Amino acid sequence: MRIVRLLVPALVAVVAVGGSATAPGPAAASSSASWTQFHYGATRSGYNPLETTLNTRNVGRLTTRWQRSLGEQVYGTPLVAGDRVFVLGYSGNLYALRLSDGRKIWTAAVGSELDSTPAIWNNLVVVPGVDTSGGFMAAYDVASGVRRWRTRLGGNPYGFMTAPAVFGGNLYLSAGTTVYSLSASTGRLRWKTSVSTSEDGVVDGPVAVSGGGEFVVAAGNDGHVYSLDAATGAVRWDVKAGGGIHRGGPAIYTGIVYVPEGRTDGSEGGGFDICALQVSDGRLLWRSYAGDDVHVTPAAGKGLVVIGSIDEGLRALDSRTGALRWTAPYEGEVWGAPVLANGVIYVGTDQQLVAHSAATGALLFSTVIGTDAANMSSPAVVNGRVYTGSGEGVVRVLSLP
Repeated sequence: MRIVRLLVPALVAVVAVGGSATAPGPAAASSSASWTQFHYGATRSGYNPLETTLNTRNVGRLTTRWQRSLGEQVYGTPLVAGDRVFVLGYSGNLYALRLSDGRKIWTAAVGSELDSTPAIWNNLVVVPGVDTSGGFMAAYDVASGVRRWRTRLGGNPYGFMTAPAVFGGNLYLSAGTTVYSLSASTGRLRWKTSVSTSEDGVVDGPVAVSGGGEFVVAAGNDGHVYSLDAATGAVRWDVKAGGGIHRGGPAIYTGIVYVPEGRTDGSEGGGFDICALQVSDGRLLWRSYAGDDVHVTPAAGKGLVVIGSIDEGLRALDSRTGALRWTAPYEGEVWGAPVLANGVIYVGTDQQLVAHSAATGALLFSTVIGTDAANMSSPAVVNGRVYTGSGEGVVRVLSLP
């Protein structure tokens, strides 16, 4: 499929709010004991370079430290900060659990039917929400659960509210066909950019922010990949990369965007590729087969890009060339985005949490996390523990004995 470079189309509307735009600022320093947003960081690489406890030699000894049933599906990633774990349930409740044993500390009612992951910025948990009036973002105090601000995003976002990315005190997310930037501390709208006028162009997967904070990259259901200026929201480039991606999104690693794209219309049966694009200008670097049916964000780090599919398990590709490094087929549908930490790949299937060697693809660990509902939670791996949710509403924390 030929990549087509496009001029910024007339349908793209950029609205700047609140006067002159401000620079995105430096990224918040990561802690070895925290996991504060979807896929670890704003780049969405899923790579935690600070994990040192779990490794290929001991991960097979993981055991359940505690588990907590919340009574509603957990499709997002449990977040870890300080002495608490924060979880967003599908019915729209935000939970703060005690890190040591999972006891509920507080619960806040946010919205309804949320297949998303919050983000933590300083003393706030920032959460997407949907109600009868459409989508919004809200922030809750990490200590008390009191709501500190809420910003209505306006219109009907086709029911999709993606996990916010936090970089330098700013939030970036998509709702429907619009990409937004807000102040994390106040909820003030910085800018919004409409990237399509068609529902086919919905961006229903998480956006990614480049490592230096200059660009915000979004992938639409229609195959368009957009790079927006993080300070102003202006479209830098727009590439028609393939048939589109549902629910998954781009990951950025060492200046390259890795995004799954359907070979046809982004639906199952036609096959998917990983497209590697230069983040600065959208130039196609390589394209490589990713599986038959992909709905997740890839993990990228340590020279690898790892992707999971519904029908063909895991595939690891060379991040520079796209050459196939290894495959790990097994019975199970990959609905959770894979993550990489200290030489180990972790991923959730429809029934299991599994761990593979990043070097060889060898299976190192597996455990059943649910048998009666889809398990879409991407795990968090931090400070020697693995945190994951399930479609049956159970949050689990695994660690070494």
